[in-house]
Amino acid sequence: MRIATAVATGLALFGSLTPPAGAAPEPAPLVLVFDLSGSMWGQIGGEAKIVGARRVIGELGDRLAEGTPTALVAYGHRRESDCTDIETVLPLAPLDPVRVAALIGRTEAKNLAKTPIADSLALVASDLKGAEGRALILLLTDGDDYRSRFSAHQASLQARSAGVPIYMISLAALDSLRLATRKTVMFI
Repeated sequence: MRIATAVATGLALFGSLTPPAGAAPEPAPLVLVFDLSGSMWGQIGGEAKIVGARRVIGELGDRLAEGTPTALVAYGHRRESDCTDIETVLPLAPLDPVRVAALIGRTEAKNLAKTPIADSLALVASDLKGAEGRALILLLTDGDDYRSRFSAHQASLQARSAGVPIYMISLAALDSLRLATRKTVMFI
């Protein structure tokens, strides 16, 4: 139930990013930063958080404007106990919802993986510095940062200097990330 609420609220928030029919402005480039650490196998209301997170991303992809520049970055999914396990799974390109759904369906959360949230956000913000138009980051996570080289504050400053807001859909209350997500934080 709580995951379904996160899905609905997140989609309502990001529905405002899609320009109305006939509108001239190009949609904002969007980078989804996806937590694939082992804690995502935990459950809320009888459903694994990874399942709900996949649904959020899939439904978001269905609602974004066709061609929205979209990238997918994942962390904590390839190697155990590795704080540098951050991967650009899908580079910034026009949205292909079928491809995004296929990639998300193949990704698995990994037990004993670390959660380098701040490092992931700083990396993405740095990559978006030269993006055309206003860009934004959506972080989907359930855990606190674990051993990032950057602090949440440093990641926030990196994003701010790049002019990139960070939005977060959280499946847990995360005190250390409140600084990084200066625009909108949704704690479920």
